[in-house]
Parts: sequence; C-alpha cells; structure tokens
Amino acid sequence: MPGKNFIRIPSILMVVGGAVSIVVYLVFGVFLTYGTLKEGESLGWLVVALAAAYTIFALMQFIAAAKGIKGCDRKEAAKDLKKWGSILLIVSIIAGAVNCYASILQGGSVISGVVSAILSLVLPVLYLYGVSLNQKS
Repeated sequence: MPGKNFIRIPSILMVVGGAVSIVVYLVFGVFLTYGTLKEGESLGWLVVALAAAYTIFALMQFIAAAKGIKGCDRKEAAKDLKKWGSILLIVSIIAGAVNCYASILQGGSVISGVVSAILSLVLPVLYLYGVSLNQKS
C-alpha cells in the first residue's frame, strides 16, 4: 500500500506518546483532584476537567495509533482509519488553540504558542495523508 509508512511511522510515535500521556495525565489528575478537594479551590474543578479531557484525548490517540499500525497495509481499513484520523485532527486543532490561548494568557510568546499548535498537527496530518493514499490505491 502506498500510504503504509505514512500511517505506520506516525502511529508508532502516537502509541509511545499516547501511553506516556495516559500515565502522566492520570497521575496528574489524581494529584489535582486531591489538592482541589483538600484546599477547596473554587476553580480547581476546571483544571481537573482539563486533565480528564487530555487523558481522554491521549486514550483516543493510543487507540487510533493501534488501529493504524494494525491496518496500515489494508485498503479496507482506510475508512475506519480516516474517521480516527479526522477525530485526532479536530481534537489536535482544539487542543492547539487552547494551548496557544493559555500561553498568551500566561504572558508567553504568541509565536511559541502558534508553533506549538502547528506542531501538534503534524502526526494527524501525516496519518490522514497515508490513509488517503491507501484509499486511492
């Protein structure tokens, strides 16, 4: 399949990143929840909700990557992979926008926020490009 490597390589990177993110965000979420409940912070629930959202995204990334590794050389898997790739792209756009906005609010550089947002799109775009190549063949 012509798009096999465009799916497999980003999928391998996403499996590693997804697994690490799941562990980190789960631990982060537990500590945030404990701290929020103990201190009674009024907006602590928002940080906990963000940690939960990032954990769910990391889990979705891990699942999409596992499906990508499994189906990278099968044309019939392209339709399912396209759905997962589109979901990842949409969530990456949202997460990149939120991170860029947070960077600006914290007084960081606008350029670093934008560059970070653009870099978060690389793997989903390569994944979708490989899927489109497989669909065309």
